[in-house]
Amino acid sequence: MSKDEPFAVILPDVLVKPQLGSTTCDLGDMVTRWDKSNAAQIMVEAVPEEEVYRYGIVDCSGNEPNAGDSVDMRGVVEKPKPEDAPSRLSVIGRYVLPYRVMELLSDQPQVPATKCN
Repeated sequence: MSKDEPFAVILPDVLVKPQLGSTTCDLGDMVTRWDKSNAAQIMVEAVPEEEVYRYGIVDCSGNEPNAGDSVDMRGVVEKPKPEDAPSRLSVIGRYVLPYRVMELLSDQPQVPATKCN
């Protein structure tokens, strides 16, 4: 990994399909948007209001992007109550992030692993 390059995170628990009328929804599109904007990219999808409690929901200050668009994001609320959700846009496990994120993470204290039964 280079400090001059972004990196991608792809979580395997969500299968991403193209939106109706779109031919792509891939990581390549996110990298292209990174190249144009130098801004981190986080893929999201709309979920029904009654299901927001199951997901990380993004706060885009009321700016809901069209498929394939990027908008500024203020943060993510993890599994909010529907009445507290800043939007219906859930994070779906595709990220293009600047190397600086790795530096920030390395400054965090180590937390012992949780034992699962």
